[in-house]
Amino acid sequence: MELHEIQSRLGDAIGELEAEFVRTIQELVRIPSVVGNEAEAQNFMEELYRMAGLEVARFEAHRRKIEKHPGFIDTGVSYENRPNIIGTFPGNPNGPSIILNGHIDVGRLRATGSMAVGRAT
Repeated sequence: MELHEIQSRLGDAIGELEAEFVRTIQELVRIPSVVGNEAEAQNFMEELYRMAGLEVARFEAHRRKIEKHPGFIDTGVSYENRPNIIGTFPGNPNGPSIILNGHIDVGRLRATGSMAVGRAT
């Protein structure tokens, strides 16, 4: 299959699912996920991954195991009740792979006049 055909088929599939994507994202952003309170949003993502047929791993970070890592940043927030969710769709072990990475927590909002102001984390 040529690249332009793959791109065309992918575009068609995305177009067909656009309304579902929008509804799903709307559901997700309605779930509070302020730093330290991400569990409910992660539960939502875990269920989505399972419904999509992904293999799901769920774990919590342990400070003592990661604090010596050079990339560790101490946020001062406990890792308890802040699960990490990994969804894997197994493919050809000899073929190319893609990794999509994100995070679900956000900073707190504060009202400033008629606007809500916050900082994404």
